[in-house]
Amino acid sequence: MSTISATPHDIDTSKINSLIETLKDGEAGFLAAATDVVNVDLKTTFRHYAIQRHKFSTELQLLVVREGEAPEISGTLSGTAHRGWMSIRSVVSAHEDVVTLEECERGEDKAVMVFQDALTSDKLGPAKSVVETQLAEIRKAHDHIRTLRDQHRA
Repeated sequence: MSTISATPHDIDTSKINSLIETLKDGEAGFLAAATDVVNVDLKTTFRHYAIQRHKFSTELQLLVVREGEAPEISGTLSGTAHRGWMSIRSVVSAHEDVVTLEECERGEDKAVMVFQDALTSDKLGPAKSVVETQLAEIRKAHDHIRTLRDQHRA
């Protein structure tokens, strides 16, 4: 009986770690958004996306570990600043849900950009298909949030 051993690939784990940070920012951002909004359906939506981002980051963290590297476990300073700005805007605008939706869309714009950039690397190895799948889901979330924002503006 043979055992399967993990063999490191030629993967740019710094790119993957950057994606993990972006996903951690998204997770924290959606949790903050769920707290800031009044609409119960939006709270549920934002919690759903926070759970999704957690799942995505865990998936990428496992890939980094398989490469023998330490995965990122937190988000970025700019993500923390963005969440602070979200909270300030929410308070100043008397918790208008549309403001939170606008900030979530901005965060999703950044996530799409970071994931698209990562896919230009030729060193994603087996992570490439995971990143492509996650990007497709992030785009769906972005479009959904944009639609919700437009509905709340009307």
